[in-house]
Amino acid sequence: MKRCAYWLLTLLVLAGCAGKKMDLAPLTEPGGTGVSAMCSLQQGRLLVAIVNRGRDHSLSSTTIVRFDDGPEKVLPTQPVPPQGKVEVSTPLPQECLDEDGCSFTVTADGRFDIPETDESNNTYRGSCRP
Repeated sequence: MKRCAYWLLTLLVLAGCAGKKMDLAPLTEPGGTGVSAMCSLQQGRLLVAIVNRGRDHSLSSTTIVRFDDGPEKVLPTQPVPPQGKVEVSTPLPQECLDEDGCSFTVTADGRFDIPETDESNNTYRGSCRP
């Protein structure tokens, strides 16, 4: 009987998660100007806002940032309220501060752990130029 109750509870929890309406995405520049407002050269950081375009609170997630062909930077991201945003940041590598600048990719819910209404808007590509 205990085993049946456990499986029933598991199915109810999974069914509840399946009905969630979350949609995480990096907040992009209006008009897609190319050089990103996320680049804070004076602070030496990339400032990323993750928005939830959905109707339900999101769970904690992971934002992944990659500069050019460098290693991933994994940023723990707090839950995001519906139509709200949270901010995360990471240090800019030296090449972003040099004359040629750098390119980066930000992926909200980078491990795709959260069931979303739209998984196609999780990635933003931008560049930092001094």
